[in-house]
Amino acid sequence: MTDHPYGELLGPYVLGELSIEEVRELERHLPECFECQEKLDDVRWAHQQLREMSAVSPPPELKDRVLSKVSTHASGNQRRALIPWTVLGP
Repeated sequence: MTDHPYGELLGPYVLGELSIEEVRELERHLPECFECQEKLDDVRWAHQQLREMSAVSPPPELKDRVLSKVSTHASGNQRRALIPWTVLGP
């Protein structure tokens, strides 16, 4: 995409985070810029995919496995923090 400010507005536009003035300016720009139209389609598609994926809950056993790994990793890091770095060696 070319370097113009409209490309940076597309994500916030899809999320409804632009001011009324920004929305008007972008919507005046879109009909004349094929590049921004395509990018907006991509942003809308990605936003929709993320919304659909966030609506799906992971299986409980996956949550348990992840939390177990995080807990184990955090415990290991805490133990290392107590040991001076010179003792650990390469």
